[in-house]
Amino acid sequence: LEAPVFRLEPQVAELKFYLQAVGLRGVLMSGSGSTVFGLAHDAQEAQFYARQLQARLPQFWVRAARTVPAQL
Repeated sequence: LEAPVFRLEPQVAELKFYLQAVGLRGVLMSGSGSTVFGLAHDAQEAQFYARQLQARLPQFWVRAARTVPAQL
């Protein structure tokens, strides 16, 4: 769904390309464009890029989140 979402909402494309350009890994759009995420190396890096992104695109809801290993 990326291509049609990017055509209709170019800021979603800008968001994805920004996350890739700063070096986050695994940058993907999820669902129908409601979420774009990237993986940081650690919490400090995630917080830094969340602040940068919020300043750049204030109309988006931006959060740094922590993942935890699955318990089997």
